[in-house]
Amino acid sequence: MDQNDFKSIAKVRCGSENGTGFLINETTLITARHVIDDNLDPNELKPVFIIFENNNEIQATVIFPNEPYVGVDFSILSLPEGGEYSPTLPLGIQGLKLNEKWKAFGFPDTQKDRGQPFQGTILQVFDERDECDFDLDLACEIPIITDPRFITHGASGSPIVVNRAIVGIMKDKPSGGGIIGATSIKRCLPILRSMNISVSIRDISYSEIESSSALSVDGMTIFERQYDSEKEIVMGLIENFSPETHPILIASLVQSIDSVMRTDAEKLLTFFQRYRHPFNGLSTVSGVEQLLELITILRCGYKELGFIHNDINANLSLDENEELFAYLIFSTKRHARMPELVLDLFQEKAATATGKKELRRGEAIFPFPLILDNCSKNKKTNLCRRCQNEFSFENILIDFTKVNEQGYFQGLEENNYKSLDGTKVLCGDCIRTLYNHVTNLEELEFHVRELNNFD
Repeated sequence: MDQNDFKSIAKVRCGSENGTGFLINETTLITARHVIDDNLDPNELKPVFIIFENNNEIQATVIFPNEPYVGVDFSILSLPEGGEYSPTLPLGIQGLKLNEKWKAFGFPDTQKDRGQPFQGTILQVFDERDECDFDLDLACEIPIITDPRFITHGASGSPIVVNRAIVGIMKDKPSGGGIIGATSIKRCLPILRSMNISVSIRDISYSEIESSSALSVDGMTIFERQYDSEKEIVMGLIENFSPETHPILIASLVQSIDSVMRTDAEKLLTFFQRYRHPFNGLSTVSGVEQLLELITILRCGYKELGFIHNDINANLSLDENEELFAYLIFSTKRHARMPELVLDLFQEKAATATGKKELRRGEAIFPFPLILDNCSKNKKTNLCRRCQNEFSFENILIDFTKVNEQGYFQGLEENNYKSLDGTKVLCGDCIRTLYNHVTNLEELEFHVRELNNFD
């Protein structure tokens, strides 16, 4: 944190209570809930005032919560438009580690005019603290705290900053020993998302990735320098899963982005040419978000998941030791019919030397499962073995190709589909909707692996 960051941090006053708050956009400020409880108490109804460094008082409106004294200790305030100050630090979720360094700035009663920088290390991170309104314990080294009630009063609502992102909100916690309590941004995420407030997903390695150059395909970037839109989409999916699974899913998302961004640009281009069908470097439907969604979930069951860049039969390695591979295909044509997609893939492979050899030998043209995404779920054209029970794979193909007199298969007099015997198809939606079957980490890992078991 620096002097420029301090400008977006303000004093908060409500009745006799003083606190600190920080801007998240030009008209929205976050503080600790207990600072503004008197505004929500029907017996008090005290106004809330915000004071920035120019000492002008601005009256704010509380937009969350709507009742005092209960719930997570954070509040969202709305400010009039036309303010002089802007936020400088993003809200962030990251894998906080014990002894990791944090910084803060607030206006405790002892330094209510010029403010007080704080810094220390993370002492403890609680997964669930339903019985308490904070979930972080912070060891404070500067200033030295002998009595938290004296040193930190007025600093409640200060932003806790790790790695240039706001990860928590300070609160009073008179427990002695130089310990300060805080509420993590992660714990506030459902409320923030419901109000369309952007939250970054980061960790230490991820912040390093954010400064790297974007990769380009045919003049279009695969990943922009800012990944908020992609991350927000995946976070929306993660929120559908049981809270117990969120840490592993978030960690998997970070690792998935890491693996993509660290891939050589030429290899990444090759992967996208195999992943998107038909491939079009200038397509407005890139499939990036969908790719992140699927590999984030799959990685929870296959820790060593990786990309295959130049193989005609697969582009994902699920578990190399167990020889588990898959061919992930994103249709750039929305609601594509699966039979059309499979038969197009067949024709492409049948034109290669490998495909011709497999046809002559009567071998399976697709030896590994096909994961088809962005396709129609019409039951008459749905080839997914998991969610299609009414029609068989063969009957769907026969029905689909009735009007084609020549048949799709070169060298065969009729469409007897022998070359597609044993083709295993899974749809992307079946992977996404695993949240309907998962309540804990063990079930998540089991169902991911069971989903890809076609034996």
